[in-house]
Amino acid sequence: MLRHSYTYAPSYAYPSEDSDLIDDVLISIVSDQRCLVSKGVIYSGLDAIGESAGHIEQWRLPGYNIERGVVGDCHWSRGDNMLCVAIGLSDEQCKHIASGTERAYCQLLDTANGLGFKHLLRFWNYLPAINQGDGDGELYKQFCLGRHKAFVKHQVSAGDYPSASALGHHSKDAVIFGFVSNQPGQHIENPAQVSAYKYPREYGPKSPSFARATMSNSSSAQPRLFVSGTASVLGCNTVAIGDINAQLLVTVENLEKLIAKAGNARLHSLKVYIREVADFTVVAEYLNSRYPGVIKLYTHADVCRTNLLVEMEGLGYGQ
Repeated sequence: MLRHSYTYAPSYAYPSEDSDLIDDVLISIVSDQRCLVSKGVIYSGLDAIGESAGHIEQWRLPGYNIERGVVGDCHWSRGDNMLCVAIGLSDEQCKHIASGTERAYCQLLDTANGLGFKHLLRFWNYLPAINQGDGDGELYKQFCLGRHKAFVKHQVSAGDYPSASALGHHSKDAVIFGFVSNQPGQHIENPAQVSAYKYPREYGPKSPSFARATMSNSSSAQPRLFVSGTASVLGCNTVAIGDINAQLLVTVENLEKLIAKAGNARLHSLKVYIREVADFTVVAEYLNSRYPGVIKLYTHADVCRTNLLVEMEGLGYGQ
């Protein structure tokens, strides 16, 4: 079963491609201003903040010796029925984010398909200056356009879109990575929200191509629930603009609607993205009180809409 943890490590102990990688670790993700991809290790470009500073995110498959490799620009790790594929985009590629994203996703999908993994479960997209640009030229909207074009080329329809998160950092490069399975998952939508891929034209030339959550089906007795980046959105509109406390409440309500729709999965971990570091104390006190037994990682990140102050994603285990 895929295991998830946030583990403290001093910077000199951060894993790298040259270090001895633990056999059962599918991927390690370091919260650091560097933004790069190597075999088994990703530097996200995001800073962990507050009590999370110095923590590394790890996804493990206990009992499996992980295979690793590189195909073109893609790094991959696999074990059991799960594959992690990852790719980096350079500063120059990020200046043309639509075409850069299209090429990157095409390479990711080609690599996964070539290794026998067809079913997209969960993706993360960490981008520079995600809110930069006006109108359709905003970086996030152009990213969505490029991702959509890649999905069309690979015949990935809306019913097959994975759960996903897209956040901005303050480095110049980008990293995109995700989990692909050789078994189909169950994609889940929130009844209180318009499905992202059905957003109206005002949200960009192509709607965001992701599901609100995905339940992976595996031989495990407890399937995993991947909850996408979730924020203070009802229907397709941002609510509680400028009010961090109210946005927290709406975000948690959306999170819990998805958990309920997945059969009341047990929430295991949260990753929290906070636009303003000054809001960390408010966010952490609320979430630590509401979910005392859930492990958490707090990061400084720009959310895809400028009027959203916080976003969170979750991992749950089925009942």
